[in-house]
Amino acid sequence: MNKPNATSLPVSVYLPKFDVDYTITDLLGVLSSLGADVTSALTPLNPGLVITDAFQSARIKVYEAGTEAAAVTVFTGTRTAVRPAPNPIIFQADHPFSYCIRDMRRGINMFCGTVLKFE
Repeated sequence: MNKPNATSLPVSVYLPKFDVDYTITDLLGVLSSLGADVTSALTPLNPGLVITDAFQSARIKVYEAGTEAAAVTVFTGTRTAVRPAPNPIIFQADHPFSYCIRDMRRGINMFCGTVLKFE
């Protein structure tokens, strides 16, 4: 206690026995409403992972011999078949460059050239 006029007194506390459990079935929704985006937080760890569901269950039991408490949080997910697109390679044509327009189906170059001057 850091209050200047506070006094410390012994206190006897008597609680009834109780047993409470609580389960949150829409944990993703609850976390999202609190501003926590679990999905994007886990993406850097495993880019192919998609979190599909989450729940949390907690229980506290108070009785004569003491207190027991436990909680469990479960996330379920799946791997995506499609990997996220990589960051695009940037080519900024602010220097001389060559180009070629190719018909990939027939395997022939239709137009090729070099740009040396810019307007």
